[in-house]
Amino acid sequence: MLRCELSAKRILPAVRRELVRALVGRGMKQNRVAEVLGITPAAVTQYLKGKRGRVELTEDEIGLIKEILSPLKEGEHLDDEKVCEICRKIQERVFN
Repeated sequence: MLRCELSAKRILPAVRRELVRALVGRGMKQNRVAEVLGITPAAVTQYLKGKRGRVELTEDEIGLIKEILSPLKEGEHLDDEKVCEICRKIQERVFN
């Protein structure tokens, strides 16, 4: 399996889990979280229940994820490139 396939199956869900937790923690409604992240409301529920995104992230990685949310204003979407940068950093730790 290619490294990018493993990342899509293991790392991206862990990043999404933290994004979901942070956005819900900021008071955002689950339907809006789903819209912002481009996922279904059912997926949001699964992330919150811990059924998706089982790779454990470090505090530093979680901090990076929260940083990309801080400038996010109502109606805006996440910067895909910033999410990709975080995934690459986590890849280095997990796969090396």
